[in-house]
Amino acid sequence: MSDGSGNTLTGGFRNNIGNFPDDANDCVVTGGNSNNAQKQGSVVVGGQFNTADGKNSLALGQNAVTKYDHSMVVNLMEPKSDETPLEATQEGHFLVNANSFRFQVGNGESATLTSENINRLKKELLE
Repeated sequence: MSDGSGNTLTGGFRNNIGNFPDDANDCVVTGGNSNNAQKQGSVVVGGQFNTADGKNSLALGQNAVTKYDHSMVVNLMEPKSDETPLEATQEGHFLVNANSFRFQVGNGESATLTSENINRLKKELLE
């Protein structure tokens, strides 16, 4: 279902754009299951049980929630047994939950960040 104007809802199952037409314009939900885009310019990119509820926010993966404007939440992990969503906690928040992160600049060297080496990085950054 899609309320508002300028919205795009493609494929999937039980996806929704907007509960209040004046708030949900220019939103996108691209497939997946039980995803919701609720505010101006919000986007959900597939996955399931995601909610983009902040203006110009983006949610993807599984159980990702953006309640604040200009935020992005990516949850690439299986949900915990209690299925608590991964949520941004402030405006402009960029939150990613994954087993590891690989960073690469251009065609050069890359580095992988994991739960085993995150504390070493934190220590280096704080020095």
